[in-house]
Amino acid sequence: MTMAKEFDLNKYSKLFVTEAREYLRTLNDSMVELEKRPEDKELIDQMFRACHTIKGMASMMNLASVTDTAHALEDVLGAIRDGRLTATPEVAEGIFDGLDGLDTMVGQVEQTLEVKDVPGLVDRLHGLMTKPQAPKKKVRKAEKPLPEKESKDEQRVIVAVRLARRCSLPAARALVIIKELEKNADVFETSPTEDEVENEKPFEELIIHLDPHKGFEESISRVGTMTDVEDLRWGPEAQPRDSWTRFSKQERRGAQSDAPLVQTVKVGMDKLDDLLDDVGELVIGRSRLTDKAGTADDYELQEISSLIDNLTSEIQSKVLSIRMIPLDVVMSRFPRMVRDISKGEGKEVEFVVEGGGIELDRTVVDRIADPIMHIIRNSIDHGIETPEEREKAGKNPKGLIRIVASKQQDHVLIEVTDDGRGIDFETVRHAAVSKGQMSKEKADSASGRELLDLLFKAGFSTKTEVTETSGRGVGLDVVKKAVEDLGGSVMVTTSKGSGSTISLWLPFTLAIIDAMMTSVAGQMYAVPMSVVVESHKFEPADVRLIRSREVVQLRGEVLPLLRMRGFFGVDLTADDQGINTLIVQSRERRAALAVDDLVGHQQIVVKSFDRRLRRVRGLSGGTILGSGKIAQILDVDSILGD
Repeated sequence: MTMAKEFDLNKYSKLFVTEAREYLRTLNDSMVELEKRPEDKELIDQMFRACHTIKGMASMMNLASVTDTAHALEDVLGAIRDGRLTATPEVAEGIFDGLDGLDTMVGQVEQTLEVKDVPGLVDRLHGLMTKPQAPKKKVRKAEKPLPEKESKDEQRVIVAVRLARRCSLPAARALVIIKELEKNADVFETSPTEDEVENEKPFEELIIHLDPHKGFEESISRVGTMTDVEDLRWGPEAQPRDSWTRFSKQERRGAQSDAPLVQTVKVGMDKLDDLLDDVGELVIGRSRLTDKAGTADDYELQEISSLIDNLTSEIQSKVLSIRMIPLDVVMSRFPRMVRDISKGEGKEVEFVVEGGGIELDRTVVDRIADPIMHIIRNSIDHGIETPEEREKAGKNPKGLIRIVASKQQDHVLIEVTDDGRGIDFETVRHAAVSKGQMSKEKADSASGRELLDLLFKAGFSTKTEVTETSGRGVGLDVVKKAVEDLGGSVMVTTSKGSGSTISLWLPFTLAIIDAMMTSVAGQMYAVPMSVVVESHKFEPADVRLIRSREVVQLRGEVLPLLRMRGFFGVDLTADDQGINTLIVQSRERRAALAVDDLVGHQQIVVKSFDRRLRRVRGLSGGTILGSGKIAQILDVDSILGD
């Protein structure tokens, strides 16, 4: 195998940035946990391997600043692992500073490919290791090698790894393999050496001499299943190579013929977006073909239409599933942020996430990160009290912020709950009057819901002082706008002294949805099936008036009757033939929407409105039907809130 001595940075920069950010996320998450469990050796080993991998990749990319910083961080982590340094709060802060510096440099690689040093960062990291060594650690370190030396000759094993020729970054992969084996073994020698690997020395096979510990078989298994590992053999040093155990991907493919050699492929989101657009057009074409086949007396055409229908549905489902990613991708960003903000404000906060494995469309996940971030910052600053205040109130000195994600029919519900002081309506009233949002008389008579709605207005804040975290009136208004742009909704519940919950209702995907097609005054309207409970036909005599508003009764439940003709300003028609309605529900609200006709169920491709039309009440978008006509998509949430 040969390695290129000169790398095209433009060609590999995207791969480097993607991989480096994944490792930085691992490092940040692990460091937050290490503060809680400073003696956890597995966490330290995981961080060391991630940092070493970043150093190896940066070295091959000729990014000296990244390499030096990662190497300094690696030295600090190595000192902690060896017992020469303790993960004190001061050391933890230094490591976080180093991670922030690496993140800044990676961002520079993404933007300009020119990386500048963070002044003094490497020196500060080296300075962390000037602390004296604890005697207890010295004794433990001196005693450890003795039994290993006695059994070295009996236990020593050789591992031979051959990488695939298509491997784009063989040196980085070799370093990852070595660090994985070091997790459950003592590595004494490698050929080529780690320095030679970092300097891009060509090699045909990676040879590792080690003494295995408990769990060595697990490390071997993980190495054997790594991408680009073509062949893996290991056995006692004293035995001939022919008798070694072999773990090869080619043999595994023979045993499992359906297992592909390349299990994952990284594809840019722009390509997936283009593919989804093409699938959307395919769905529209399928609808046109289905309509044509339904009106033609041609059995062969109908059979072809049915085949295309099934194939299109399968392609559509697979493309949508490719775009789905777990919420953990977003949630993993927050533990570090919670730690930094709470520490800066002198508060103690425990952060818990449940349901992070639920998957949503990549677009939804990307655009929901900022709203959740604003909610968490708000909870820490406004909600969670200081430890002293919590103890006086009989609470645990450490506050709790919990994010729970759950599936609700065709939506995902994300609830961000804190056990802080809750929302004080009197404080909101005072802020509303002082900021000119309400008169004193209106504020005094305002309901709790009206006061909560004020929190989502731009520029509104109950803070009297502007801080780094809050007080500028930018926060919940951003949350509401972002969620509503995604076709979702926001709801707040609170209890003074007990805490608050902000609930976000979000769609799984924004691209293709199931809808009930309806007709109003000759115009087609699509109602998302996620809000449709059932359809029902009422007689004119079923309509009653309560407080001058029309209602109908369905199985003992009184429902508002909302006539879509009246909503859109179209002349009403006589109800002699009965009233066709869709029973819809958005959150806790239910109503009967009166339409002219119920056309039927159909999958539609959602098309966003132009920016100038996004504030049109009652409509959330449009779609192109198989006939080529345009149908509007009803925004049931805004209709029910009218």
